[in-house]
Amino acid sequence: MAALEREGIATRQGTHSVPTLGYYREKYDLRQHDFPSAFRADRLSITLPLYPQMTDQDQHRVAEALHRLMPA
Repeated sequence: MAALEREGIATRQGTHSVPTLGYYREKYDLRQHDFPSAFRADRLSITLPLYPQMTDQDQHRVAEALHRLMPA
């Protein structure tokens, strides 16, 4: 995410693991280790730019940056 930010491409966390959210963790006594896949998704997913005004050129720029920055 930091590398994309340096390219001028804004991202955000992709999803949230319910056991990491205080309200649900406390209300339902949830523990992160009981949901390892949810915790990994919480830490490893990102949301890429996507909006109605996004041009083909914008999409190409994001795809090119991902391709260039992702380790092989």
